[in-house]
Amino acid sequence: MYYFLILLSIVIFCMGFSHNVYQPIVLRLLQGVITGYSTACITLIATQTERKHVGFALGTLSTASISGSLIGPTIGGYLEEILELQSVFFVTGTLMMIVFITTAIFVKENFVPSKKRVLNIKEVWNVIPNHNLIVIMFVTSFILQLAFYSIEPIVTVYVTELAHSSLHVALISGLTFSASGLASIIAAPKLGKLSDRIGARKVILMALIAAGIVSIPQAFVKNPWQLMLLRFILGLATAGLTPSVNVIVRKVSPEHLIGRIFGFSISAQYLGTFSGSILGGQIAAMFGIRSVFIVTGSLLLTNAFWVYKAAYRKLKAFV
Repeated sequence: MYYFLILLSIVIFCMGFSHNVYQPIVLRLLQGVITGYSTACITLIATQTERKHVGFALGTLSTASISGSLIGPTIGGYLEEILELQSVFFVTGTLMMIVFITTAIFVKENFVPSKKRVLNIKEVWNVIPNHNLIVIMFVTSFILQLAFYSIEPIVTVYVTELAHSSLHVALISGLTFSASGLASIIAAPKLGKLSDRIGARKVILMALIAAGIVSIPQAFVKNPWQLMLLRFILGLATAGLTPSVNVIVRKVSPEHLIGRIFGFSISAQYLGTFSGSILGGQIAAMFGIRSVFIVTGSLLLTNAFWVYKAAYRKLKAFV
């Protein structure tokens, strides 16, 4: 899996030499094509960890991922201030090369290549014994990311509206958007352990209900600090969702297809990230900013109801 890191390092490094806007676009597309490291990490940890500790392990991985998402923009902005914009790509490319070297030296995997023919997507789908459960987990991943990122295009405008001033609005907006991520860092390992103890299905159901309930009041806040507090509580509620979904995907999937199915799951998350930004902007433009929170909260509660009706009892056999 780590050989892709060399290509990724080279692609990011090359972005620093771009001379027009089209070159970074092409390189970003290429970056997306070869970015499979996170999927491989999840698959490796899910398959190499003892079943009774999978929730905690994936929760810890989720914490690391979210931490990087929060720290990365801060470091990038600081480097741009003290050096220049191109240097951010050079430093990031160098860091990716360090990750490659570290992974190659320290990560050991007991992998035996299969001599069987690689199945296409349709054949993989036909082999999966629990199609409905897998689909529900994919949709849950999609809606979670959609709910998180629906606020991204409107957060600055909403904070300005709440604060009645543009003073420090960028800082407050950044803190507001990052509040849920900070909460997830704190709660993800603990909810991962809870998932191992009481079952991932219970954590998913409780987290979806709590997230839906907390999302709707964000439409009625009076100042940015109330919004920030609710976003923090939302992060606490949803911290265990992604690890718990991954635990269920791991336990429901056939052993020889775990990597492929985790790839589909990650794709659903990325699609949710992409769709959330578009949906949030479109809803805000058509119905107003506050309606974004009502719609996303309703989606989370609807997802919780669907999980309970269609999957909760069936999942008892697995978790």
